[in-house]
Formats: sequence, structure tokens, C-alpha cells
Amino acid sequence: MVQSTQIKVMSLTEAYKDILQVVKRTASSEIKNREFAILAEVSHINSKVYGGCQYIRSVGDDDSELQLVVPVEIATTLEVKHFYEFSGSFEVSSSPNFGFFQFRVSHAVLQGANMKLEAKKQVANEIIEKGYLDKYKDDFSRLRGKEKCKVALVTSQQSQVIRDVQEVFKQHRGIACELIPVKLNDSSVIAEGIVSAAGGGYDVIMIVRGGGNENDFNVFNESNVVKAIYDSQIPVIVGIGHTDNNTFADKAADRSETTPSKAARYLVDMLGAPASINHRPSDQRRRYANRSYSPPQNQVQTFKKSQAGSMVILTAIIAMLIIFVGIAVFVYVPKLFETILTSL
Repeated sequence: MVQSTQIKVMSLTEAYKDILQVVKRTASSEIKNREFAILAEVSHINSKVYGGCQYIRSVGDDDSELQLVVPVEIATTLEVKHFYEFSGSFEVSSSPNFGFFQFRVSHAVLQGANMKLEAKKQVANEIIEKGYLDKYKDDFSRLRGKEKCKVALVTSQQSQVIRDVQEVFKQHRGIACELIPVKLNDSSVIAEGIVSAAGGGYDVIMIVRGGGNENDFNVFNESNVVKAIYDSQIPVIVGIGHTDNNTFADKAADRSETTPSKAARYLVDMLGAPASINHRPSDQRRRYANRSYSPPQNQVQTFKKSQAGSMVILTAIIAMLIIFVGIAVFVYVPKLFETILTSL
């Protein structure tokens, strides 16, 4: 075995910091020369000053987080939950805890307060006004007793919940599950996946994902996703993982469950008994088939023999009763007459 040179063992964070320094040395100047104007909402302001700047956390319009390096004179004018247009350039971050890149601000222009909240309100109003939540809810009754069911599973190709759903589906042999891969952080891709599944000849659409933070579920409140569910002519089950069924996708779907496994379990229960139970009648038929065949003549002879045996037993019982009655008459009747005469 070839002995390699000694490598220093370090934590993952230290390794990231080390490689970030390499990136800084090789690409830092080129990155700084490119200027951008971005829109972001201030989520946290660090009051400590480092080199005349403050570190501020921000959230973009797509809920992506970014650390800002802001000169003190600009930082003092910023407020939390306010939306700004920040001008400046990207640079390599000094710590992976705040992302691989940070944004050094040169100018900041206020755009408004609580703009993300206002945007969410506008989307909610659109969904309600267009009646996307008024869809007739399928009760899945047509699936009861269905031997075969073709399911479109709309989720990420790398999602861990695929295995959870498949494990539950194993309890019903007639379920055929096909993956419709989507990016779970892109509402447009999710909506396209739902539309594709709705026209793919499936019996049921299942939209699933695992747990996450609150921002991870915002895509399921977007009007394009809700509209795709509303427009679907086949029933939709939503199980987007450990939430309280409070997204608009949950409300628009024909059925909503709090986890992907529960969504799969609901479908299995609606289809009926598991495959192993459904096959019990055939097992019973096989047991009957394995019994030896007995011709009708033999069955009649067996019945006659059984009937003759019963007559013999019955005759013996009657004979014994006659004997006991005779003994009683000859023994007890004379004594009874003797007692009567004596008393006279």
C-alpha cells in the first residue's frame, strides 16, 4: 500500500474557511469589480462595528438569505423589516456560517416597510378572489376497491421521503408509483410538474416533501402552484411534511396530510385491504383444492354405515331402560303392597 503524505485533520468549518481563503486570493479582485443592485429586506442588524462596518442579515424576494457588510453611516439609517435597494459588490465570505459570499454595500435606498408581507397579502387576495380554494373536494370514493392505482409523486428527485412513501405503498400490491421530479424551492417548476402529472393518465397526484423551516414552504402559497392544483381533473393529495396544513396548497388539495407517510397511508386505506389480505380467499380455495376427492357412491355408503351404527346404539339404550324398569317393578312393587296392607 502506498503511504500518502501526512494530511492535517480539521473540522468541516475549518476546511471551508481554508478553501474560502484560496478563493479570495484567486478570484477576489474579479468579483469586486462587478457591481450589482439588489432588493432585500433587513432581518437583523448586528450592533457591533468591525473596521467601520456592521454586519446585517437580509432576505431576498425569493427568501434567500445574504449577509451585508454595511458602512456605519449607512447602517444607522436601516430598519428591520424594511425593504431596500442595495448597491455594491459581492465578496467571498470569511465564514461559511453566513454563506460563501457576502455583499459589501455602497448605497441603500428605502423601498418600503413590510413589502414581503404586502406581497404575500396580494397573492392571498388573488387566490381567494379567483376561487382557487373553492374547488370541489374529491372524496376518493371511486378508488375504493380499485385493484390498480397509478400515482404521480411530485417531489424532488433527491428527497428522502420517496423511500418513506414507497414503504407504505408496499402494503398494496396494485399501486404503481412514478416520480415527477421538481425543484421544491421553485414554484414555477412545481406548478409545471403538477400540470404534467394531471395530463399523464394517473389516478392520483401526490405532492410531498420533508420538513424544513417556515420559508421552505412559501412556494406552496404561490398562486401558480395553487392554480395547478385547482385545475387538476384528477384528485390531489398533499403531504408537505410536518406542517399544520396551513398553506394554500393544503387548502386547495382534495386531501391534506401532515407528513408524506400519512398521505401514502390515506391512499392505501382508501384503496382497501392490503394485497396480502386480498389474496386470502385464493389461499382458502387452494386449501379446498388440496383435499382428496371422494366419489358420491363412497359418500352414500359412508352415510349408510354411520346411520346403521346409530340404530344399534339406540336399540342398546332402549333395552337397558327396559331392564331397569323390570327390576324396579319386581323389587319395589311387592314391598309397596306389603306396606299398604300392614297399615290397614
